[in-house]
Amino acid sequence: MGKGAVAAILILVLIAAAYFTLQNFGTPGTSGSETPTKTETVTETISESSTSTYTVTETVSETPTESSPPSQTKTPAPTREELEKEFGYKITATLPEIPEKSPVVVLDRPEVNGEYAITVARAFNVEPKNVTERSNYYRVFDGRYAVKVYKKSGAVFYQDTERLFKLSKGNYSLTDDEARRIADQVLERYNLLPSDPRDKAYFYNIRHLYSATGSGETRIEDTEVIYRRKINGIPVLGPGSMMVVYLDNEGNLIGLYRDWKPLKELTGEMPNDGIETAFSRMKTLDDSRNLTTSDITVYSAAFGYYDGGRYSGQSYLQPSLIFKRDYGENEIIYAYIAVPTLKEPMEEMKG
Repeated sequence: MGKGAVAAILILVLIAAAYFTLQNFGTPGTSGSETPTKTETVTETISESSTSTYTVTETVSETPTESSPPSQTKTPAPTREELEKEFGYKITATLPEIPEKSPVVVLDRPEVNGEYAITVARAFNVEPKNVTERSNYYRVFDGRYAVKVYKKSGAVFYQDTERLFKLSKGNYSLTDDEARRIADQVLERYNLLPSDPRDKAYFYNIRHLYSATGSGETRIEDTEVIYRRKINGIPVLGPGSMMVVYLDNEGNLIGLYRDWKPLKELTGEMPNDGIETAFSRMKTLDDSRNLTTSDITVYSAAFGYYDGGRYSGQSYLQPSLIFKRDYGENEIIYAYIAVPTLKEPMEEMKG
């Protein structure tokens, strides 16, 4: 393996490891007629106090990776047993097929400065009474509502600071269908859906924010409606390329997150290697960290483009295999790894 390929993989691993620590949205869930193959529940503690704990619980349905366009032929994948024998991993994942060729996505990164952040904030009717700059973002605040704009990616986080992640008044009454309908309207109102026909937003799932008191009672406080991205029919995986609409228990908008660098162009199709090469690249990384592959269970594998999220300055999305792993009792910065599938991985992809 060339030095460029190793560098590209290491960058992806660092991005993916940080992502797994902060939040885990999994791989694309059910939408339309897709058939789920596995369902897992992820619980994430948001904040704690002596009187209450805020917990997000989501159910993510993992589905087979969407088929590539019919014009592409697929490289037959080795069986799980063959890969286990060659590389030592325990593999319970359904292995995706990898297209013979895939284009690389070129993104249009905005130039983020204070003036840009103010322009974005005003689109949400937030006036710049206070503008602060931090190492990773600008924050525009009007006394109640705040807008963060992240420097490297241009990602935007709009917040009602008096309501988001706070205890609500009254009981939660929204159905998931009502929350989805309201969230769709929010995206249309603020013109947040992509206009390029190759760039599609799709409904991913709904999460609920729960509160728990010392007596053990729980109640729903807020709802998060999450949208993910497909480019040219291929899902974009990882912490980036998503939108989240936050609603309170009456359906009011209390927050909105959008990390969605515009699609600039698709390159010509570039050749991919097969899944065996992806496992080989992953094993090279594990060997470099003195990890024993026989201790690692690979329980999810998905093909798609990988986006490292709001702290990533990526100008390109390259096709990758994204592995989710269990390393037993050793807790794990290596639980979520993205490995490029291109025969010649791109060094341009930087976080």
